[in-house]
Order: sequence, then structure tokens, then C-alpha cells
Amino acid sequence: MHELGIYRGEDLYQLDQMDLVRYFGKAGMSYYRKIRGIDNKPLSLTRNRKSVGKEHTYFSNLFSEDEVKRELMRLSKEVQAALERHGKKRENSRS
Repeated sequence: MHELGIYRGEDLYQLDQMDLVRYFGKAGMSYYRKIRGIDNKPLSLTRNRKSVGKEHTYFSNLFSEDEVKRELMRLSKEVQAALERHGKKRENSRS
């Protein structure tokens, strides 16, 4: 894409449908539709969860190892609770 001067979504948007198909074949049509927000696939309201995680943005740095360990323990307990809410059980028990 860089060889064609495409570095950002805006650059891709500037190309017309025929050029995208000429440069990228079938994928060009997909790029044309995606960059314009065109998606006619049916909406699925159910999906299988593949992962569970928790995150937290800290407004001040954690400086000590104890602070980091304490926060990791808190986040791991949140993940454990989320797994239990989703009917997943703990396979291994390590303390």
C-alpha cells in the first residue's frame, strides 16, 4: 500500500472502487466497502467469549514491588470473578 501512497485510512478512502479492485483484486472491493462503513452482514447478538481480562489505568505510577503485586492480585481476583460469572471454573489451584 505504501508504494501506492496509502499510509492512512484517508488515503485509502480517496481511491475509487475500480482502482482498489485493480490494485488488490477481490480484497479491493472489501477495502472500498470497509473504509466507507458499508457492511451488510447480519448482526449476531450472541458469540462465544474467547477471553476474559481486566485492566485499570493508573493516574499515578506504581513505584514499589509491593504496590505492583497488590494491584496484580486485585486484578486477578476480578478476572476470577468474571470467569465464575461466565460459568468457567478454575482448573488449577496455585497459591
